[in-house]
Amino acid sequence: MRDNICAGDDNAYQWVIRWFAHMVQRPWEKPGTALVLKGRKGAGKDTIGDYVGGLFPHHHTKISNPEHLVGRFNAHQEKTLLLHVEEGFWAGDKKAEGQLKH
Repeated sequence: MRDNICAGDDNAYQWVIRWFAHMVQRPWEKPGTALVLKGRKGAGKDTIGDYVGGLFPHHHTKISNPEHLVGRFNAHQEKTLLLHVEEGFWAGDKKAEGQLKH
């Protein structure tokens, strides 16, 4: 993860580790931040989401449709600790991207 996701940046790596640790150590407390992993295909972004989500499968939601995130109905996210958005999710959907910014 340090090399593939954080490009060897130890500060970024420590932040990511603490972010995941917070989820495990204080699951009742929202961290107030979102972790967005962006990188080349095959770098391991989905692998990390699948692994961490497997630690608490009842609180892991994996989505591939923008409507499930920015649509009118989101009850499926009520108990979600880790919202794992699959690679290729946005695919240039500027409307959905704009909804997240507001």
